[in-house]
Amino acid sequence: MKAGHDLPSRIQNAPSLLPGLELYYLGFMDLMSSRIVGMGISPIWWDLVEYYCQRKDLDAEQTDSMHYHIGAMDSVYMKHMSKK
Repeated sequence: MKAGHDLPSRIQNAPSLLPGLELYYLGFMDLMSSRIVGMGISPIWWDLVEYYCQRKDLDAEQTDSMHYHIGAMDSVYMKHMSKK
């Protein structure tokens, strides 16, 4: 912007998160590095999500929600990566 250029479209059209959902987005981003990479990309394992929730001291409802949201985001991410 300082140079007078427009923002890239991925920034201009970035989705906004509803209040409270950043917990799950940040969890997903933190767990991205836990993937096993070999012949292909692996999903984020259930037990790693569980461990993450314990370390973050999340209650049972937040933990259930974390599993749901991580699974949903991971599914979309895996589908996107399989197209490459």
